[in-house]
Amino acid sequence: AADKNAPSYRDVGDDLYYAETTATGYDIGYLEPSAAGDSYKSESSDGSDGKDTIREEKLVYTANVTLESEDFDTASDALHQKNAYNLNGKSYGNRSMNMKVRIPQESYETFLTGLSDICNVAEVNRYVDNLTERYYDNENRLKSYRIQEERLFAMLEKAESVSEMLEIESRLCDVQYQIEALTNTQRTIDNDVRYSTFNLTLAEV
Repeated sequence: AADKNAPSYRDVGDDLYYAETTATGYDIGYLEPSAAGDSYKSESSDGSDGKDTIREEKLVYTANVTLESEDFDTASDALHQKNAYNLNGKSYGNRSMNMKVRIPQESYETFLTGLSDICNVAEVNRYVDNLTERYYDNENRLKSYRIQEERLFAMLEKAESVSEMLEIESRLCDVQYQIEALTNTQRTIDNDVRYSTFNLTLAEV
């Protein structure tokens, strides 16, 4: 049965999901990153003992922050010193600039709080993309493909004709392609989980 207190998500574009929940321990619209790492329970996939397995949640945090400053150049320089990089700079009378910075997840709150030391924080919108299910589904698929790969190698050694070898090699190539694609996906998810993304808009006022 579904957990009535579990956070739900709605698509807000670009594969980001805005957290909506009234469960105890959560604020509306935001899931707090945990320095120790969050986890969730799932049933054992191998069915060996029937016990729950604790797995680390794969959560990707993003914040869109609007900043205002009377001293645009000083604020811009300070943000660059925090490794923010420009996406574009436009001028309509007063200047504005869009910037992006990636921060280790454990430094998420520290970085956000520090922005108020540079300029006025006018607006903050926080998002979380929960990739937990996708990640562990991919892990199970990887295990399955690797088992198939081993069996195909064994079949290849026992092939008795050229046509049989070619057919097995074709199947093996497909399986190895899937293994490589899933491995790259897992590597990307792990990297995205390690770093939170801040999309910054700095405006001169």
